[in-house]
Amino acid sequence: MRRFGIYVASVLMAVVATLALPAKAEPVEQTLNWLRTEPVTLLDMGMLRLREDLREVSVSLMEQGFTLTEPRVGTYYEWREDTIYAYIAIREPYARPTEQTCLKIFAKAVDQLAKKQRGGPRAIGWYLESLFIHEGTGNYGRPKRMQESLLEAVKFEVSLLPPNPMEDSRKVHCHGRMDAALEDVAVTTS
Repeated sequence: MRRFGIYVASVLMAVVATLALPAKAEPVEQTLNWLRTEPVTLLDMGMLRLREDLREVSVSLMEQGFTLTEPRVGTYYEWREDTIYAYIAIREPYARPTEQTCLKIFAKAVDQLAKKQRGGPRAIGWYLESLFIHEGTGNYGRPKRMQESLLEAVKFEVSLLPPNPMEDSRKVHCHGRMDAALEDVAVTTS
């Protein structure tokens, strides 16, 4: 009789446990456990912060009349080159894309990003470093030449697209270091 009581109690506990858990709990739990254990690096966070700042820049460029549609912005890491790419792609509202406009937008975007950080002529370096470090303490062990390394590793690209690609497919791209003088920024037309 005692065995039967233990058996009934264990069956009841199993039934109650099964009823208490929703049917989808296991996949949800697995997903959340996986997400909790995946690392987010300072590289990931810095690229995310840079992308968000580029969105602000793109809104500003729209307000200044450089485009009528919201520019495409983004960042990505090219591991084969050890390079972080940040880009803005803008569709010209009326005219054919020109090299001068591309360089002007490149300079305005970099200037707006640099203004997020104090530092005079080195502001863009300070800005990049602030993106890729912890908020708060914990940055004492960062590389001594982190600013210079980030200026080398982050490449900025501006792409100007034609207003009507069916009539004219000419695109202008300018790209280079964020601290480059405009005469050192590469410009290509395709």
